[in-house]
Amino acid sequence: AMPVRILDELTTNIPDKISLRSLKKQGDTLELSGWALDDEVIANFMTNLQRSRYFRGVELVVTERFKPQGAEVNIKKFTVTSTVVQ
Repeated sequence: AMPVRILDELTTNIPDKISLRSLKKQGDTLELSGWALDDEVIANFMTNLQRSRYFRGVELVVTERFKPQGAEVNIKKFTVTSTVVQ
């Protein structure tokens, strides 16, 4: 189970123009996947997480251009990992 304070911290640090689609925790590692408007938004999200006392070693695993069904513009799919500090 993920502590409420970690979920609260994530909610606080998600910028506009990001949609988290998946959250997985194995041991101390948290994997976050989602969609973002562009690379700058992903970078801001990673910076926000790194500034938090609950996340360390925030790394971008993958990013790719993606056009959701019915969308008019390309967006970015991304996966970020981090060590969770309890």
